[in-house]
Amino acid sequence: MRCGTLPLKDRHVYTRAGRLRLRYVALMAAAFLGLSLANTSFTPQHGLEIAQAQASVANVAMLPATREPEQVAMEMAAVVAPAAPQKPNVPNLDNYTRTLTIKAGDTLSALMERVASGQTTDAVKALKGHIDPKTLKAGQDVTMHYKWVDTVGEQWTAMEFAPSPLTRVVLRQGSNGAFSVQKIEKPLSKETRAAKATIRSSLYADLRKAGVPDSIIADFIKAYSYNVDFQRDIWAGDRVELLYDVKRTDDNAFVRGENLIYAALYMRGKPSVIFRFENNGTVEYFDDKGNPVKKALMRTPIDGARVTSGFGMRRHPIQGYTKMHKGTDFGAPTGTPIFAAGDGTITRAGWFSGYGKYVSIKHNNTYATAYGHMSVINVKPGQRVKQGQVIGRVGTTGNSTGPHLHFEVLQSGKQVNPVKVANLSIGNKLGGKQLARFKATLASARTNLDVIASGAATPKLASIGGQ
Repeated sequence: MRCGTLPLKDRHVYTRAGRLRLRYVALMAAAFLGLSLANTSFTPQHGLEIAQAQASVANVAMLPATREPEQVAMEMAAVVAPAAPQKPNVPNLDNYTRTLTIKAGDTLSALMERVASGQTTDAVKALKGHIDPKTLKAGQDVTMHYKWVDTVGEQWTAMEFAPSPLTRVVLRQGSNGAFSVQKIEKPLSKETRAAKATIRSSLYADLRKAGVPDSIIADFIKAYSYNVDFQRDIWAGDRVELLYDVKRTDDNAFVRGENLIYAALYMRGKPSVIFRFENNGTVEYFDDKGNPVKKALMRTPIDGARVTSGFGMRRHPIQGYTKMHKGTDFGAPTGTPIFAAGDGTITRAGWFSGYGKYVSIKHNNTYATAYGHMSVINVKPGQRVKQGQVIGRVGTTGNSTGPHLHFEVLQSGKQVNPVKVANLSIGNKLGGKQLARFKATLASARTNLDVIASGAATPKLASIGGQ
């Protein structure tokens, strides 16, 4: 329809081509924008509704003038008026929540953009003063709090999440628009626990299955390593009993091992007992007869390794002829921690001939130890180290056919069999009143272990490292 054929009263509404004139399109768009700002909260859902409405306005504006202006105006009013936001079906409209799950690649800024668009920078700045954004991990849940306002719709009010099992962070936005952060630390309480396990697959796996934290297992291995070769002496069917302290949250979501109090290792039915006891202000482990467990040198300066070559004559795997092997080789994966076999001073730390990366420790005027083929060295010459301290990591540097630790014990500068020296005890045996007190507390610990183990449920394990 051409403009010339329209009644005079309609010509100011349409163009010659029969399209709605631009000034009316602009007026309707402005009206639509004003209504949207007044009645719609900016959520992804409402954003989609606005986009759809804008498309509808454009479509109506392009329609030919085949209808009365009054009809067109009514259709435009229907398009411009946004749909009323729907109230959520929740018991309390003043405070309701939704849970978001953090996905791989999500950032703190992206998370806040979903609920505080336009204020993301301020929200993230407030949070960074209390948490490290890197603590956000895929799979973590974030709880969003909202309230319903009839004139506006849904409004975001707060966000809370737990960056660690011991910490909860709450971000709120006040009536003035400013953000505040509350960081809540969960309290820890002390508890004594007991565990009994039969070795089926491995010592570590079976103790973990019994609910024993990593740090308690490490203390157990370290205390027994003076007298037990964990590769050769532990058999399937052997039993372990433990009494230990932990610190935990009230909900058991976090458990951290503290002290190993008592342990009994039954090897082929024969018990080997250790007990934690304070003697003259020093806490150490003793056997059930009051003898100190700690020896001058650890028999096995590495956890869970197998002996691949002992001290004595052997056919050299690289040189191809029989010669004296002046140490003990422990096969273990690259990166396995290596412990100082005893207290002492580092005399060498670096590359040394066929030993590759090598560390030597002087323990006293008679004894020294050496560690070869390491991948990483964690100590320096002149440094003092304690027995059990990590001095490096297993590797295959130097003349080596695979990852292992070459361990030597030197007596007056000459290599000797490590097994013989490991039996040398340090510390004093308990006697007199101290021995009587020791035996009384040891008996009490055994009773406590049986009582707790008989009625305790399997404890939950910590979900983070540092047990």
